[in-house]
Amino acid sequence: MKGNKERMNKLSSIGLGIAIGLTWGIAVVGVGIFAQHMLASGYNSGWPEEVINSVLLFKGLFSLVYPAWAHDVSSTLMNGLWAFTHGFIGGFAIAFNYNMLMRIYNQFLFKLFQRNF
Repeated sequence: MKGNKERMNKLSSIGLGIAIGLTWGIAVVGVGIFAQHMLASGYNSGWPEEVINSVLLFKGLFSLVYPAWAHDVSSTLMNGLWAFTHGFIGGFAIAFNYNMLMRIYNQFLFKLFQRNF
């Protein structure tokens, strides 16, 4: 009984890492290609000036973490792989910490209920 309950509360570190990594990688590539498309014509593209300025600001901020992001398709794809790595490490760390804290929490509850009953 105890083994089944522990298994139910446990997250797959690899699975969550891959899920978050894929989501973040696809988002970085998608937004990068969209930003590159928007900035191709510059201020003559028909987009309002505020939108172009926002995209330029966003591109500058993203370029701090992902160099050469949205400059061309190949660099955006390479940064997508780098983003997958960041997402995988983040997802793995979240699941690992969750599993560790749930183990501590379950042990604490077990001791608490053992004392009261």
